[in-house]
Amino acid sequence: MQIIEQLYGQIMSRIAIYEQIAQKTHIVSEDEAKRIVTAELSNYMSRLKLYLSDPKNANAQITIETGANIFLEVMQSGLSLSSIANHIYLSRMKGTGVNIGYKVTADGEIYLAQKSGAIDHCSEPVLVWRGEQFSISNTPDGKQVAQHTMFFEGRPKFTLEGMLAGYIYVVYPDGSRELSWLSSERLKELRAKSQNPAMYDDESFVQTKLIKHALRKVRKTPFAFSIGADNTEEALPESIAQPSGNYAPAYIVSPPTHQQAQPQSQPYAQQPYPNNSQSNEPF
Repeated sequence: MQIIEQLYGQIMSRIAIYEQIAQKTHIVSEDEAKRIVTAELSNYMSRLKLYLSDPKNANAQITIETGANIFLEVMQSGLSLSSIANHIYLSRMKGTGVNIGYKVTADGEIYLAQKSGAIDHCSEPVLVWRGEQFSISNTPDGKQVAQHTMFFEGRPKFTLEGMLAGYIYVVYPDGSRELSWLSSERLKELRAKSQNPAMYDDESFVQTKLIKHALRKVRKTPFAFSIGADNTEEALPESIAQPSGNYAPAYIVSPPTHQQAQPQSQPYAQQPYPNNSQSNEPF
C-alpha cells in the first residue's frame, strides 16, 4: 500500500528524533532505544496494513501527518504498538467515520498508571448477575467493600439487561484498596448516548468500561498520568482491543488486610516487546 510506504519513509526520515524520545521515555541506552524504535515501527506498519486490508475498513483513511502523529504520541507516552502488549488499538475518529485514529486500551491505561507509580495493580473486573446476592457496605474507616455471592453453575450468557452491577478494586502502592463500581442502569444511560450501543452486550467491552471508570479517579491524584485523547469511536475493530485478563485475582467478598507494598518499576526490558524477528505480524 502506497500510503504505508510513504508513512514509513516519513518516520524513517526523522528516526533519530524517535530514538531520542525512546531513550528518554524508557531510560535505556542508545542502542536499546534504537531496538525499541525499530520494533515499534515494525509493529505499527504491520497493524496498520492489517487494519487497512480488512474489508470492514475499506473506506478508512489515514494521512501521512496523522499517521506520523500517532506513532509520535504512542512513543512519547511510553506505550507499545505491539499486539502482544495490547496497549492501543486503531479505530475511526469521532465525527469523521473514515479517518483513522487510535485509542488506549484498558491494559494500556493500567500500564501507564503503574509506570507513573499511581497504582500497584487492579483486580479483575467482576460482573454481578441479577439474582446474585450483592451489596456494598462501608468499613469503619469510610471505605466501600463489595459483598458478593457469585453463581458458577448455570451462569447465563451476558446481556446488559441480565446484569445488576460491576465492580473492581484499585490497589495503590501503599497497599490500600479502593472499590469502584457501576450499576447496570448507569451503563444503560451510557449505551443510550453511544454511537455503538450493541457493544454494551459484549462482556469484554463492559469489563473495559469498569476498568477505565475506576482509573478516572486515579487521574485526579498527584500521580496523574497522560494518555491520548479519547477521540475515537467506541467500536473495537481489532480483536486485541479487549482486556487481556492479565490482572490480579478478584477479591470477591472483601479485600484482604492491607499490606505495605513498594511501588514496582516497569523497566522496558520486562515488557512484552518483541524484536523484529519475534514479531507475530508480517510487515
